[in-house]
Amino acid sequence: IKKQWHPTPSKTSKLVQLQLTIWRDGNIKTASVLRGSGVPAADKAALDAVHLSKPFKPLPDGSCEDLYLAFSLDYNVFTYGAGQ
Repeated sequence: IKKQWHPTPSKTSKLVQLQLTIWRDGNIKTASVLRGSGVPAADKAALDAVHLSKPFKPLPDGSCEDLYLAFSLDYNVFTYGAGQ
């Protein structure tokens, strides 16, 4: 997912929290923004990254029918020398 995430360049850091449910066969059951960054374009880019990454590898034999995940994507901006 991280390889598919291309947020819009920004001067500020962003954090997007997503929730995802994957079927046992690796296909996406549900995907949504759990907590947005406050920047709709960044949130959309994060959700697009999930869909561009499908299908995922199947879950191991004997796994439950689906798997729920919650995770975040961070876009960090560092400024060096600020305040010096």
